[in-house]
Amino acid sequence: MVLANMVSKAGLTLVAFVVSVCLAASAPSHQEADTRGATPSEIQIVPAASSEFEVKIQREKFLVRRKGTSDWKECSEISEPVAVAVLGGDQKVYLVTKAIIPPKPLHAEDPKYPERWRKSRVEGEVSLHFIVDDHGAVRFPKVDVSTAPEFTAATIDTVNNWHFRPAKLNGQPVAVLVESRTVFRLE
Repeated sequence: MVLANMVSKAGLTLVAFVVSVCLAASAPSHQEADTRGATPSEIQIVPAASSEFEVKIQREKFLVRRKGTSDWKECSEISEPVAVAVLGGDQKVYLVTKAIIPPKPLHAEDPKYPERWRKSRVEGEVSLHFIVDDHGAVRFPKVDVSTAPEFTAATIDTVNNWHFRPAKLNGQPVAVLVESRTVFRLE
């Protein structure tokens, strides 16, 4: 799936920063997330015609290739900044490449295991993506895959309260697209 298509459906854009949380807590479901009062007009996808790159998601990773080439590479292999969206009209949102210092978690507590699933001894996982803005706040979380709505709700509630040291490009804070996977495991 090409990221531009996915993002336009989600109403946002994200980066390849993986956060794995192992916890104790199953059938895929999708759920819209709290966008913190933002409207879809606050995010604009960078038009493919104005970018040198194409972006897609494959196996929960963002892949990038320069237009006119056939080799897809993980973002971490790309040396230049890759903008995928504009936030608030003028703030670019980037994928994390070698040109970007990734965001660092300052506050990232684990989601609470839904009690119903804990008692039933059911484990699960939630994969989502979100923007970490230039102030380190989580914006526009969007669930890609979830075992059950209760896992989704627990994860979104927690992710909305995470806070990061912002990503940096040339020493300046920037917004980036981030991917996160939470695993609910019983011990």
